[in-house]
Amino acid sequence: NIYKESSFRNYIDVGGSYGLCQWLGERRSTLINWCNQNDLDYTSLYGQLCFMFYELSYEQYTPLVNILYSLGNTPDDAAKAAREWCYKFEQPANAGDVGYARGVSAKNDFYPIYSQYSSGM
Repeated sequence: NIYKESSFRNYIDVGGSYGLCQWLGERRSTLINWCNQNDLDYTSLYGQLCFMFYELSYEQYTPLVNILYSLGNTPDDAAKAAREWCYKFEQPANAGDVGYARGVSAKNDFYPIYSQYSSGM
């Protein structure tokens, strides 16, 4: 999902969306304010990853976090993780089609490369 949002570029600014996760509107403002309040640079990879972790602590993301922790290290789990992240965290327009495509990409493109690095939560 992050690859599809920003190609892993933390500095990208497209149509008002910013950073790794292309935070937009209120979420972008919250990224900036939270990083400033925590002495972090919102333009940095570290600042954005810290903010993403902070966002995931919101109650609204508890179901997503629980799903991610329940998954194993299989191609189908990679697809499900990508779909759920897309639906529940990224929430793009046309989430059904976008989530499906991101799941296919996670399974076919990313899992074969990165599965060897997973500790299998």
